[in-house]
Amino acid sequence: MPLSKQSLLGVSITTSSREEILSWIVKKFSILHSPFSILQIVTPNPEQIVLAQQDEKFREILNSADIALPDGAGLVWALNKARPCVAPAAKAGPWIERISGIDFMIELCKVAADKNSRVLLYGGRGGAAGKALASLRKQYPDLKGFAEDGPSFQISNFKFQISNKYQIQKYKKDSTSYFSNGSAEIKHLVQMIRSRNIRIVFIGLGAPKQEYLIDALTYTVQGPTLHGIYSNLVVMAVGGVFDVLAGKIARAPKLVQQFGFEWLWRLFKEPWRWRRQLSLLQFILLILRKKK
Repeated sequence: MPLSKQSLLGVSITTSSREEILSWIVKKFSILHSPFSILQIVTPNPEQIVLAQQDEKFREILNSADIALPDGAGLVWALNKARPCVAPAAKAGPWIERISGIDFMIELCKVAADKNSRVLLYGGRGGAAGKALASLRKQYPDLKGFAEDGPSFQISNFKFQISNKYQIQKYKKDSTSYFSNGSAEIKHLVQMIRSRNIRIVFIGLGAPKQEYLIDALTYTVQGPTLHGIYSNLVVMAVGGVFDVLAGKIARAPKLVQQFGFEWLWRLFKEPWRWRRQLSLLQFILLILRKKK
C-alpha cells in the first residue's frame, strides 16, 4: 500500500503514521532487488518550505524524495488545518502527527541493527558524527557502521559547491554523471558506500546542503557511469541531529517536545538562530494567505 501524502505550498509531505512509514521502509528494504535502487528521506520544516518557494531546484528535490517526514510543529499545524474531508461523512481525515527526524533516525538504526545492516553517519563538525555513532551503539550494541565529518559545502546560484574547489552543477538529461563536473567528494562518498557495504546513510549538513548532496549522490549512483553498482540504499537528511546525539546540544525535555515548542527551546539554547525563526512567521503568513 502506498504512503499517504499531502501537498503544502507546493511541497509533498508524507502524512502516514510513523508505524506505517517504518513498516513500508522495512518492506522496501527486503524486496528491492533492482540495480541502483535508492530510497530518499527528507525532513521538511517551515523554514525549508519557505526556501522551497524561492529555490525551484530545492523544491524539486523535496518532491522527488520517497518520504518527506513532517518535522516541525508549524508544519503539522498547517497540514492539519488543511486536512481533506472524507466523503460521505464529510469528516476531517486522520490527525497528522509530527515525526521528528532524530527519533526516526534512531528507529532506523534499530532496524539496521536488527537486520545486521551497516550505517554511515556523514557530516557535522568536530567529530560529532563519530560521537553520535558511539551514542547509538550504546543503545543498539549490534549496530555496525562508520562515521565521517563532511567538508565545507555551499549553495550558490542553485549550484552545489564543495570546499570552494569542486562544483556540481544542475545535471542535464544528456550528462553522463555528476563525476563529469569534477565532484571528487561525491566519488569518495560513493566509493565508501560501495567498499564498506553501507545500507543506510544519514547526512547531517543542514538544509539545503544535505538535500542537494542527496540529489547528487542519487544521480551518481543511478547514473550510467556507476550503473548497477549498488542496490537497496536508504539515504536520510538529518540536519543537526549528530550534535544532539553527540551531547553537544541538549535536546528539549519531553514535555516541551509534546507541546511542539522544541523550536523555542533550540532558540533559547542557540540565540543566534533568531533570524532563522523569521521563516516561521513567513510560513504562517503564506498559509493564512492561501486560505483566503
